[in-house]
Amino acid sequence: MEDSPAPKKKFKIHPAVEILKNLSSAVTEAADQKIKVKAKELAERKEIASAEVKLKERELAMNEKKVELEVRKSTIECAMLEQQQKEQLLLSRKRLLDSGVNIEEIDAILPLNK
Repeated sequence: MEDSPAPKKKFKIHPAVEILKNLSSAVTEAADQKIKVKAKELAERKEIASAEVKLKERELAMNEKKVELEVRKSTIECAMLEQQQKEQLLLSRKRLLDSGVNIEEIDAILPLNK
């Protein structure tokens, strides 16, 4: 007799095993989808957070500029007030001098250097 290879038997997969295999594939696919959704959500959150940071940086820069302008304005106003005060002092001294008050008395009452 000839030794011929035995024909391979095809094993029939039990329906329960087939169901479990399909279920496993479905669970894996659902998990993959959930991961993709979460990754997309995280990317969107990161983008929103980045935009919020940029907005806050712009607001901060604008506030700093505003404060800088207010300081400049106050400095100019102070300089103007000092100038007005000097003008008033000189006018008052001139009025006193024109009215005949002695310069030494004017210097004592309204000195030029404070």
